Amino acid sequence: MKCEERQLLYCLSAFRLGEKTAQTEEALSPEQWRNLYELAGVHKLIPVVFETLWNTPGFCGGEQALFAAWKRDALLQSMDQTRRTRKLLEVTEALRTADIVYAVVKGAVCRQLYHWPDLRPSGDEDLLIPANEREKSRKVLMRCGLKHVSLQQEEDVEHWVDAQTGLHVELHSCCFSTGWEKETFLNAYFESCLQETVPLMLEQGSIMTLRPTENIFFLIAHALKHFITGGFGVRTWADILSYCEKNGESIDRTRLWTLLEEIHGAAFFRALLRLGKVWLGFETAPWGCLSSDSSDDNDLLSDMLAAGIYGQTSMDRRHSGALSLQLAQGEKEKTSLRLALFPPANKIAGRYPILNKVSVLLPAIWMHRIGVYVWGLL
Repeated sequence: MKCEERQLLYCLSAFRLGEKTAQTEEALSPEQWRNLYELAGVHKLIPVVFETLWNTPGFCGGEQALFAAWKRDALLQSMDQTRRTRKLLEVTEALRTADIVYAVVKGAVCRQLYHWPDLRPSGDEDLLIPANEREKSRKVLMRCGLKHVSLQQEEDVEHWVDAQTGLHVELHSCCFSTGWEKETFLNAYFESCLQETVPLMLEQGSIMTLRPTENIFFLIAHALKHFITGGFGVRTWADILSYCEKNGESIDRTRLWTLLEEIHGAAFFRALLRLGKVWLGFETAPWGCLSSDSSDDNDLLSDMLAAGIYGQTSMDRRHSGALSLQLAQGEKEKTSLRLALFPPANKIAGRYPILNKVSVLLPAIWMHRIGVYVWGLL
């Protein structure tokens, strides 16, 4: 593991534990400080790393330009998150006034796990609503000033953006996509999740979210899905650990382990907990025996560091994610490689919208994708 990666984990651990200053292991060179800045950006942790390191000797290796850029980005991201959170509260209050049952998942729920919530920015906020309330919810979002934007072709998700604050709301009618059978089956576990939501206090107000056992199961299942399809970053890992810690007494652990066994996610969760004990100050004792066989844990940690927040950091990780997805769908390895390199138009139209109008360009786009893969793997 590179020293920049270790330093990122030290900062994340300090942030998770509410410590203002992170552990430092060794003096970083100016180049390594720049690498750390870029790595923090990939994992959406620029405010976290700056807040836990800015007053340590040798920060940024004496490079004033880097210090100024880091400070500026950290302040802007935190301030922007404060504005987006206020707007989210306006939206959820409007939904409540309109008698629409909803639940916020991830995003604001995870931010509230930390001592300084706005240092953990969210790219978007996920709002789960009943399918039969979609039209009514649209009208509420429009009254709040949000506009519908077309970003991806997903039947179950709509994207809404507030131009003034930058709040990006993903409106979901189910927890997982219905476009892939290996993911769709997870929705059966959340069919009644909106029947009994619970309030969650934020610094400026309150929102409704899932009950603790459902929430942590969702976070783990969501991470597992991303691990198969493209990977996930260390911030997601920290969110899972922090949720377990803060809501441990309210989580039905017996039921959680049963659910994870059913979806073949128990070993994955155990590895996250074991790694949490080593790197992020997580106390594993309340979670029972996690087995001492952790030979593959470091591989999982390396994958998280390489994957970035959305699992798309490096082209080799994207490539392996594409292969993993095809293998998980039950294809043979040869077919998996073919489908990863030559996907049908409907699988990549979200990234190449021109295919919706000019389908004959598909072969040219295949060649472009292969060129990018090969260049990324050299």
